[in-house]
Amino acid sequence: MLEPPITTANTVLCLMAVDYPANKVACYVSDDGCSPLTLYSLTEASKFARFWIPFCKKYNIQVRAPMLYFSGYSASSPPSNISSEIFQAEERKMKEEYEKLKEKIEDAVQGKIPIDLSGDYAVFANTEKNNHPAIVKVIWENKERISNGLPHLIYVSREKRPNHQHHYKAGAMNVLTRVSGVMTNAPFTLNVDSDMFINNPKIIQQAMWKLSYEEMKRRFGNSTKLIKLATQTLSVESDTKVDQPEDLSSCIEMACQVASCDYELETAWGSEVGWMYGSITEDLVMGMKIHSQGWSSVLYLPDPPAFIGSAPPGGPIVTIQKKRWATGQLEVLFSRNNPILLAVKAKLKLRQCLAYIFILMWCVSALPELLYSLLPVYSIVTNSHFLPKVGEVASVLVVALVLIQNIQTFTFSMGHGQSLRKCWNTIRMNRITNVTGNLFAYLTWILKLFGISEAVFEVTKKYHPTISDREGAYAGRFSFDDSAMYVPITALLFLHMTVLAMPFLGLRPLNDVVGHGPGLFEYGVSAYMVLSYWPYVRGLFGKGKYGIPFSTKCKAALSVLIFLLLCRLLG
Repeated sequence: MLEPPITTANTVLCLMAVDYPANKVACYVSDDGCSPLTLYSLTEASKFARFWIPFCKKYNIQVRAPMLYFSGYSASSPPSNISSEIFQAEERKMKEEYEKLKEKIEDAVQGKIPIDLSGDYAVFANTEKNNHPAIVKVIWENKERISNGLPHLIYVSREKRPNHQHHYKAGAMNVLTRVSGVMTNAPFTLNVDSDMFINNPKIIQQAMWKLSYEEMKRRFGNSTKLIKLATQTLSVESDTKVDQPEDLSSCIEMACQVASCDYELETAWGSEVGWMYGSITEDLVMGMKIHSQGWSSVLYLPDPPAFIGSAPPGGPIVTIQKKRWATGQLEVLFSRNNPILLAVKAKLKLRQCLAYIFILMWCVSALPELLYSLLPVYSIVTNSHFLPKVGEVASVLVVALVLIQNIQTFTFSMGHGQSLRKCWNTIRMNRITNVTGNLFAYLTWILKLFGISEAVFEVTKKYHPTISDREGAYAGRFSFDDSAMYVPITALLFLHMTVLAMPFLGLRPLNDVVGHGPGLFEYGVSAYMVLSYWPYVRGLFGKGKYGIPFSTKCKAALSVLIFLLLCRLLG
């Protein structure tokens, strides 16, 4: 349900269809759920791939995930030497075949087609998600090693046992590294999520030429002949072979061995080799580890973009994901992988260190922001102020700081092609994230710090917008559930709406002393917070999944009463 097999199948299909010699590509799918449905979906997708991949390459289709192609994401036209009638006929045929594939997979997911746990699926009998042996299946093998065929497709589910630490995604990536090492031994890897579709089929060619050629030129100098000899090894036309077995099936036993859960015991995996352990944000730790060893990285932004993914507009999925990222950032910030320590003890450069600190500090602002969000409410309720009054000299500094901050944010965002509306959405999402996901990340990290509980890698459901999500009455609306993460922000919204309504409702502050009360800035901050939380204002009156649950409103109202009582005691 969280990662639908049809989505995974589409990702695999577009990966297998890249414009790169098929004899130099192997696609490995890591299934940490050990689901026979995933293997069944990939097997059926490989059958469809025999028609789909030649079609894509024949007509130079750009978006090669059929889910997106047939939903009208990218329109294609036939080459000039092929009539549109022939193209349309083949396109209709491909759509019919894809609908058959989709129906088979959906029927299997819904249980309409029972999967017989025998033959290739016998290994799934009597298995549990977190208690099963290593499973490696060669779904498709390019036995002839032809460049215009289909790449290898291998299913991998690493061994899991209840008494073994599995290190979440980093552990899965290390298993893939070892399995691919004993099976195909390719010098480069490309890692994508199950809902990350290739948008540019030439991205591997472009990236290899751009990470490889420039580096060779720097290493070997300006000798044209020397560079030509070096680049031939990695070029698309090269016939250079890497050390690979003749038959992939002969490597399955060895692949299962390196995918076992105890293979890493007393080894350097996770500490010196492969993806680093110690944080649920394995990509951040891995990046710092690579840079601290003296390597450089290149940001390559081709046109069209290399990949496209799916992201929800807002709601539980976003909140959980932000909490997971923030928890991982706190784990890294207060660990031996801290960028400051790596800059002192290793080869992390100063600018790299500053960049990582900037990223890791995103979540640290959650607690201060919560306190600052409460300050204007406290000031208005107790008839006090924490900001200078309009007309005072200090007010110029406040206005200047606000203007500089917002001008810098808008300039940076618009410089990257974002509209004013997207800039504003980014700003208010920062406000929302800090008092939801980031705030609860503090709690998760503190519980781990004191050994009460471990941080858990929470898998988020893959989101694919429907027509109603894009065009209906609820287009762009946040969705909600009864998670405790929505209580603080709902309580803050109640507080700011209450203090803004106090003058209109005739409510008087606790200490009604003339001249010492809040000024325009305190009310301005409260109004700004309400505007930032506007998706939650709509959620107060929404229905179904687009409305904040009644239980959350009750808990938030109770929190408001407790805060007002504290204001009375302290004021």
